[in-house]
Amino acid sequence: MSKRFTDPLPGQMQRRRFFQGAGALAAGAGVVWLSATGSAAATPPAQPGSTGRRVAVFGGGPAGMSAALELAERGFEVDLYERHQVLGGRVRRWGIPGTGTGGRADLPAEVGPHGFWGAYQNLGESMGRIPIGGGRTILDNLLQEGELLRFVDLANAQTQMNAANLLPTVTGIVNDLAGITAADAALVTSKIAALLASGPKRKWGQLEYMSLGQFMCADRFSPNTRGALHQLTSANTEPLGRMNARAATLGMLHRWFANLIQVPYGPGMKNRATFVNGPFNETLWAPWAQHLETLGARIHTSHRMTGLSMSGGQITGATVLNASGNATAVAADWYVLAMPFDKVPEVLNPAIVAADPALGRIANLEGSWLGGPQIYLKKKHPKLIQGMIDIAGPWCLVAGNYTNQIWNRDFPNQYGDGTVVEYLTVDMAIWDAPGILYGKPAIECTIEECFEEIRAQFRQALGDDTILLDEDIHTWTFNPAITRQGGRLVNDEPEWGTTPGCWADQPEDVTTNISNLLLASPYVRTDTWVDDMDAANSVGKRAANAILGASGVSAPPAPVRSVYELIEPIYRPLWDEDDRRYAAGLPNVFDVIAPIAP
Repeated sequence: MSKRFTDPLPGQMQRRRFFQGAGALAAGAGVVWLSATGSAAATPPAQPGSTGRRVAVFGGGPAGMSAALELAERGFEVDLYERHQVLGGRVRRWGIPGTGTGGRADLPAEVGPHGFWGAYQNLGESMGRIPIGGGRTILDNLLQEGELLRFVDLANAQTQMNAANLLPTVTGIVNDLAGITAADAALVTSKIAALLASGPKRKWGQLEYMSLGQFMCADRFSPNTRGALHQLTSANTEPLGRMNARAATLGMLHRWFANLIQVPYGPGMKNRATFVNGPFNETLWAPWAQHLETLGARIHTSHRMTGLSMSGGQITGATVLNASGNATAVAADWYVLAMPFDKVPEVLNPAIVAADPALGRIANLEGSWLGGPQIYLKKKHPKLIQGMIDIAGPWCLVAGNYTNQIWNRDFPNQYGDGTVVEYLTVDMAIWDAPGILYGKPAIECTIEECFEEIRAQFRQALGDDTILLDEDIHTWTFNPAITRQGGRLVNDEPEWGTTPGCWADQPEDVTTNISNLLLASPYVRTDTWVDDMDAANSVGKRAANAILGASGVSAPPAPVRSVYELIEPIYRPLWDEDDRRYAAGLPNVFDVIAPIAP
């Protein structure tokens, strides 16, 4: 029985690099579920230095935390190293030093607004096993049904996709998008339906190498339509508003749209889209870390891994630097790289890449910039009161207003100096388009110019020049990963971007040709093709399962639910028909307006 996380490229043979026993364990992960406390947690913790049980996890984001959770619950000796002062990766929260007075916490900050999709199939299961007292878990910190305005009303989505109801379903979704022009609606509907109904032959033979702009005929769209399309993906991945040559691969969007419309709620996910009811460090990562420590795991923040050593076909050690720059040697039986795609090449030496050339191709993956300013207001504005504010401007801005509808917090009395009543965190998805104020793309602006440009775009989009007045702003700060060097902005923390053709450079699995080196990051091929928390959780579990199987430990594997297996039976008749049309040189049956021929 083989494990299947994605449909392979036509003609591609899956490389069999599984550890002994890992394949069978991982294959059954979709049906084996742990109890609320984890049925393997009763295994006595391993003693320090025990052979085969020492695991070093590098990266404290959702993937690394997930791998550490599964392994610690099964009695492994886990050390987790995170280069930042706080856990969570790009979904972390930190405090702005010196802003808290009178016993209040420092003002919270983050990389940008982050939410949870109801279609998440794996993360909710892990969250439901991390206690916060009173019989509750961190899953209870998610806003429940009715507590958050949904991004797009999908109530009219059909329960079964077929040629008869796909078009009405997509038409209903497009009609829900405020701002889309009537002239564009038919084209958008045709293209989205064609994307959903495209079979594997068209996906691998064509869509994987096309940008969204090419397929959608974006040059025909009005700016309002671009902004309306942006609503569909603003909280998850590269938005549809990014209509340029390096837009997200259509193969990823094919799967993403299918998930959005069809996949039922995952474990514990009760909204199509929701948030946690407070800062991530308080509601997610702090209790997660505390639970890991009760299981015997050791967490080392402000520790950056700088290199790996290899001998005899195995990793023999790693070097980490602490906040003071002092080096420490790390020895373990298993090494898990839960680091971002752009940091992995920095720690791989030529011998490691020679042992597994697929690791060298990680350096070919491209990043996508997100993040922006954190804005703290002394005065509420009536047009900034909704939880999520989507701006149809040239930089595709999305702002989360956590102090309204989302966080269950008395913000003035808990954070800052008592005068901050609203907190906005802003994402800007397009960094290479000219702005409306200075005529420069964001990447060429100073940090101050970026803020002024963002303020101008908010005012223009919302039609109100009283938004974000100087006298209403307590303070603002920018994503610390973004700095100005050599006359341009640079980003030390991009997310992995699904660009056309990237599949060839993505590692096929979490296992490598080096027997004790594992990968646990969403750039590994997953069902969803997206750099999000659920994909991170799934690869973290897969890495843990591989170690579990190779170690011969008698414990159930971590459950990994396959999104692909949920949607494949629904769309298969449409895909089979499209495979026939593609082989005959015909466009998709729904691609009737400006069709793209094979």
